[in-house]
Amino acid sequence: MPRPMKKAERRRFVKGIIDYLLSIGAVYDGEWYYDIETPVGLLRVRPDENTIGGPGSVFCRFDEPKRAKEAGVGCNPYSGKWNYYYFDGWLVDLAVKDFQARLGSVLAGGNGKR
Repeated sequence: MPRPMKKAERRRFVKGIIDYLLSIGAVYDGEWYYDIETPVGLLRVRPDENTIGGPGSVFCRFDEPKRAKEAGVGCNPYSGKWNYYYFDGWLVDLAVKDFQARLGSVLAGGNGKR
């Protein structure tokens, strides 16, 4: 059985996501979300620690889900949700890199899939 992930590691995951978002021009809204303009509209992003296992989750929502879906992004076509969950088995650095690759794909005009 894998050892539970320590809180410091989960915090490092959240910090890694936030540092990446800020480095690509995301703006903190002062409450919960980091907002970033993409080729398919505004994306609101909120990284969070997992309390059960693994490093954390990244909750995302496109403001224009129809536009994102038409571009091939795998978001919910009605709510715009585009969430990623990194549970047990994910190392912090790999989880951060995975999300960077997915969002990087969308920013480059891709569909966010790996």
